[in-house]
Amino acid sequence: MNSDGLRKRAFSNFFMAHGRITKELERRMSADGVVSLEVYDVLLALEDAPDQRLRMSELADKIIYSRSGLTRLADRLEQKGLIRRVACPNDRRAMHVEITELGLSERLRAWPTLERGIQELFGERISDDEASSIELAFAKILDPADTEPTA
Repeated sequence: MNSDGLRKRAFSNFFMAHGRITKELERRMSADGVVSLEVYDVLLALEDAPDQRLRMSELADKIIYSRSGLTRLADRLEQKGLIRRVACPNDRRAMHVEITELGLSERLRAWPTLERGIQELFGERISDDEASSIELAFAKILDPADTEPTA
């Protein structure tokens, strides 16, 4: 098989594996009565942010969600008390989103389900060498500037 065919097959396998794993993780999280994967993603991004807050545009860049979809999701999360929106102190036109204590608690409550799923659906199926290769390959894709040759 030529290198283009190999890359196409690698991408296809990645895409299918991602879909299957994501679907199963969502099923497990729902069955365990914890927040969904998309909510977990938002809460984790906010938890890891400086002062546990981000502008909506920054949050949209950190998660896999459209900006319009994020606005609707943020509305729902705010109604549930998981996040709150506050005016940006430096720019009154902009809004910050910050995680609440309840949001932190719910993110932590969901972690064991997610951790177990990651281990069972992914970690147990690959070797340490394969994990290292996958991590390196995706690091190159996520930050091409780190891997492009300098002139």
